[in-house]
Amino acid sequence: MPAKIDMEELAGKVLGGTVVPIIGRELLRVPGPDGTSELLETSLARELGEQLEIPRSDAGNPPSLNEVALAHLRNAGNRNAIYSKLNMLWRKRAMSAPEALLRLARIPTFNTFIATTFDDLLVRALDEVRFGGESKTVVRAFAPNRKEEPLEKEDAATPCVFHLFGRISDKPDYAVTEEDTLETVFTMLEEKRRLSPLLSHLRESDLLFLGCGLPDWMARLFLRLLRNERWRTERDYWEVIADQVTRTSGELNLFLSRHRVAIYDEPAEEVIESLWKRCSGKTPPPPARKSDSADVVFLSYANEDKAIAFALKEEMEAHDIPVWLDKERLRGGVEYAREIQQRIERCLVFAPLLSSNTDTNDQARFFRREWKFASDASAERLPKDLFVRPICVHRTQIEKGSHFATYMPGLNWTYLDEQGRLPQAFLDDLRATVRTALARKRGFAA
Repeated sequence: MPAKIDMEELAGKVLGGTVVPIIGRELLRVPGPDGTSELLETSLARELGEQLEIPRSDAGNPPSLNEVALAHLRNAGNRNAIYSKLNMLWRKRAMSAPEALLRLARIPTFNTFIATTFDDLLVRALDEVRFGGESKTVVRAFAPNRKEEPLEKEDAATPCVFHLFGRISDKPDYAVTEEDTLETVFTMLEEKRRLSPLLSHLRESDLLFLGCGLPDWMARLFLRLLRNERWRTERDYWEVIADQVTRTSGELNLFLSRHRVAIYDEPAEEVIESLWKRCSGKTPPPPARKSDSADVVFLSYANEDKAIAFALKEEMEAHDIPVWLDKERLRGGVEYAREIQQRIERCLVFAPLLSSNTDTNDQARFFRREWKFASDASAERLPKDLFVRPICVHRTQIEKGSHFATYMPGLNWTYLDEQGRLPQAFLDDLRATVRTALARKRGFAA
């Protein structure tokens, strides 16, 4: 990735549909008491301090939600009151979406958004621009103290906003203090399976950070979490940052530049305006068809096992094993079935994920068609190729007399351990298989 990115290059990426915008607090400004603009966060902190009777000297200069909340807790205040009163203050505001967010919403190839703030202004902007004010934007929020389904998009065509630090409510389900933020990140790391569908998508996207203004420690940790791989100087995808904090932070700026993260000198609002002028109203080019189904593992799964499948994809890719799986599970028809069949025919290894959800009499389930495609494709392979390698969720869930065994009997199954991980021997063998195939393809000895 280039250290400096021309705006035309970035606009080309945006029109190509590979960019995910990550929105932050610097884009949210309101008139301050002296007539100049200030951050929405500063305005809310001032009002919350008055509600909680916090002396101005303890609220920070300028006021911050973190300082107000900490002062309240030092005075033995009720923790829940911070969140409920802040929610009440927010609901009283009749605030329209800022122009910068409206312009982002007008860029047609932006459909996945990450919000680092707890407000709903980005959702309002999308509803206003794309749905005439109707509430149709999909919203997903991560809350560290709630056990929920994995964060994922159900429809690739509908805009979706992911609030990774929670969404404002009367409960402590969103980050107000720095400690809240740290706890949320810790929970994300601890429960990566809940994030695995989203992280898999972000890992294969260009990330555009707009006005996030994260402190040094948080910026490094958050970017590492979203990219979901170790820092490397050469990567296939871009990370681009436009915010005042990063631009003026010497050590953070130097660290990111050394790792090939592009940092714009212009404010986030100007970057958005430039992209809006170049991309708004333009018809995006058709997505390029990638030859990403050869020399990879095709992971087949039942929709109920999607979280497990994405976690296994992440685990295998961490061992340099490329994986392809159907992320959407939404389309149908002859063309879709033919595309899946071609991917299975070209893949290096077919790995069906077996569980109680696949051991069903329902003949209409699409994974059964994938099994049939793989059975047909295996007839063209040598036995030593080990083309089909079943992975079973748990040894006691299904037996070898299962429905899958009627399609392809006599195969060795691999079982996940109690933590849901693959055996190291299986990963090592699969990685060797991939490397051998790639070496042959490039004309080197195996």
